Amino acid sequence: EPYISKWIVKSVTTGKTYEVIEFDRKLGRIPCGRTDFYGYRRRFYDIFDLEMRKIENGTNSENNKDTI
Repeated sequence: EPYISKWIVKSVTTGKTYEVIEFDRKLGRIPCGRTDFYGYRRRFYDIFDLEMRKIENGTNSENNKDTI
């Protein structure tokens, strides 16, 4: 979800947990609960994995829009 993307990116790139970034000084409070946050984070990794597989197979996401 776009409204929590900043927190997802921060969590993924820094390895910080929901509890650590829940009340981020710069971003503010995460606008969803812990369970939803981790669900969105898992979805991020799902999409990332799909895109990496496409790259490994020599295809790109523009040609395979219907797979996501």
